[in-house]
Amino acid sequence: MKELVGRLSALDPEASETLKVIAYFDALVDGRVGAEGMLRGAAVLSGAPIGHVHTGRAEGRRFGADGAELAPGRPDDWPAVPSADGSTVWLERAGAAHANDAMVLERLAIALSIQSVRLDTSAPTRRAVEVLLAGDASEQEREQAAARLSLGAHTPIHAVARPPTVSMLATGSPSR
Repeated sequence: MKELVGRLSALDPEASETLKVIAYFDALVDGRVGAEGMLRGAAVLSGAPIGHVHTGRAEGRRFGADGAELAPGRPDDWPAVPSADGSTVWLERAGAAHANDAMVLERLAIALSIQSVRLDTSAPTRRAVEVLLAGDASEQEREQAAARLSLGAHTPIHAVARPPTVSMLATGSPSR
């Protein structure tokens, strides 16, 4: 990546800056930096206040260009990007947007989503169920998934698939 950035710097300085943004957020994700560190880093990197709000919350956290925490706020009229985990990040730049503002927001949203999945304690269980149901999973993958779910490797299991909109009665049978 460093070699590519070096080559691009000579050809297209703006493109090399974009790669630096990508590399920066990749390093934060690899370093398992928490949400607050990512937000502070994004604010300092962009040179403008950055905000983040979780779905369902009235206001989110904001950090200034110096990395200091600011009063809570909302994305209202600022450029914002939704995250895969349902939250939103935004950048509060006064004046014209800078060349990499959109990239900073996109990479921040992705990094926060990755961090959210890492903290999701039900994710390994969901992945194990997905492996058991996948038609292309190997026998070894299925055995590992069954063990993760505390199921016997050779115990017959019956799965029932239903659309997510169908509600279940207290008896466990689909309502009609």
